[in-house]
Amino acid sequence: MSRFRGLFPVVLAVGFGVLNGYVTFAPSFQSLEADKQHGKTQSESTPSSSPAKPDANNTTAATNASKA
Repeated sequence: MSRFRGLFPVVLAVGFGVLNGYVTFAPSFQSLEADKQHGKTQSESTPSSSPAKPDANNTTAATNASKA
């Protein structure tokens, strides 16, 4: 019987720790999941999911403008 009395505080502390972790991190996990779902729907609607590459003339224009 005394063994169960010593086990009760440990079980209680672990239970509260798990509950605290869930309450603390649930909003972060929900927002990550929403971002992931939003990214999937956005990539399905656009034909190309690769980022646009900068134009060669655009980079030379930026260097020419900085020299002036």
